[in-house]
Amino acid sequence: MVALQRETSNGRDFTAEELIGRQIRVECPTYVVPTGRTLAITADGEQINNACKLVLTAAADAITEIKLTLYRFDLVTKDPGVPTEEITLQDNIEVSLSAIVSEVQ
Repeated sequence: MVALQRETSNGRDFTAEELIGRQIRVECPTYVVPTGRTLAITADGEQINNACKLVLTAAADAITEIKLTLYRFDLVTKDPGVPTEEITLQDNIEVSLSAIVSEVQ
């Protein structure tokens, strides 16, 4: 899950329709950052501030899709909770992932 952070100088809130046709990039620093943010999700270099969840679906030989859930703060009403919408990324997925094993079950 992505840490929610409103109003940054290098990004904004997006709707799902605004992201159609854009190159989405997910980056994760290999060090602890002072702001506590561990994932940066960008659309053509502009930070997506309202991303709240990213789900990566992988088979043994390929990444099949990535689902990104966005908070829609512009649609907030008096009802509890923040509305969300989901986009699916399926074209030209390139992934580089590494981690250290920390637990065996």
